[in-house]
Amino acid sequence: MENKDNKNINNETETNTSKVEKMLDAQSAQIRANSSSKKRKFFDVDLSLVALLILALGAFGLAYAMQQSSVGLQAMEIIGLVILDIVLGIIVYNAGKILFGYLTGYRLSFISFLGICIYFKEKVKVTYDISYFFELRLSMVPRRNQDNPNPLLMFLGGIIFFAICAAVVIGISFMSIGKSMQSILFYSIGFASLIPIYELLPLKYGNRNDMFLLIFTSHDNDKLAYNNYLVNRHLDRIGENYQPIQLDSYDNSRVASWTILPNVQNKILEKDYPAALKLIELAEAHDYVLPDYQTVETGYAKAFCYIAQKRTNECDDLAQILNKKAKNAEDFHPSLATLRTMILMTATVENSLEATKDAIQGFVKKCDQLDYSPMCKVNLDIVNSFIPSINSKHPDWKLQPVSFSEAKAKREEKSSDDEY
Repeated sequence: MENKDNKNINNETETNTSKVEKMLDAQSAQIRANSSSKKRKFFDVDLSLVALLILALGAFGLAYAMQQSSVGLQAMEIIGLVILDIVLGIIVYNAGKILFGYLTGYRLSFISFLGICIYFKEKVKVTYDISYFFELRLSMVPRRNQDNPNPLLMFLGGIIFFAICAAVVIGISFMSIGKSMQSILFYSIGFASLIPIYELLPLKYGNRNDMFLLIFTSHDNDKLAYNNYLVNRHLDRIGENYQPIQLDSYDNSRVASWTILPNVQNKILEKDYPAALKLIELAEAHDYVLPDYQTVETGYAKAFCYIAQKRTNECDDLAQILNKKAKNAEDFHPSLATLRTMILMTATVENSLEATKDAIQGFVKKCDQLDYSPMCKVNLDIVNSFIPSINSKHPDWKLQPVSFSEAKAKREEKSSDDEY
């Protein structure tokens, strides 16, 4: 009877795998064929350094012209003015993006500046994360009552609002404020305009700029993919369940493949590792158009599937590659799923107790930042399900199941101290 049950289970597994292969093989094979036969195009080359060099030269040129003019400012005063104008340019540009984004069905999701992170969910939450110190981030997300809004005005909003503000400043400059002050205002507009110019160049940076996204979300399929990407990026940041979609095609698009990762993570939660690996293969065929952080996250998802299938030998080379990619990836801040995988990799691939403890500490810290959301509990259960096998491999470690109790107690103690 037991053999019969096992046979039925095996047959069911084979049937499920067969369904997955039928669904994904044809598309995956076609995508791989296309990816291997096509060379990367101009838009697929990361030109961040080139763009920054152009803007730096522009700022230097304007500063030099200002010093040679009759405005009467010293070198340090000009440097201070440049910094102030660029900061104002960033504020004005992003204010326009937020305003026009809201008018077209979006809302603010996340802001980071000098390590200060502001999350906009049911309640606004402010945290400090040193890993964001050198990053300025602003993310939007479709409002819940909006069905696939058009991001066109959101992408153009910063430029439109900046142009309006610049026109107002120019108008003010023709008032009786003196020729020297008028020149300073003109130069200030020039320095501040470096920000919209940076966004106007339709180039691939570490994070795609607004003009790049405007061009490559012109089709309905791409708009749907981009909006779904924004939703899942937001859900990932606040530790909630993904809302994946499946598209008919990922070919000839630079944003459609951004929707694959949430599908991968859902398949992993369902323990359907063959399907997850098929989707990972599909994502890897588009790695040159994926955001940097997604390339790394996809790699960790692959490592998790290997470990879950007891294919740890295949993780050795992958672990080294992922460590290098993680250090260089733009906007990579490990998700719950990746932190969960890091615990397993340090325990079963690196075989380091200290590294495993550090990984566990990082996972618990992330869950504390996310207020122990339901997804934290889901990932905690997954981690603890591997503890027996880790202890079996390392009997002297005697790892205990990971718990939030101690971290919660410290949080409550700190909260009561703050109230006192």
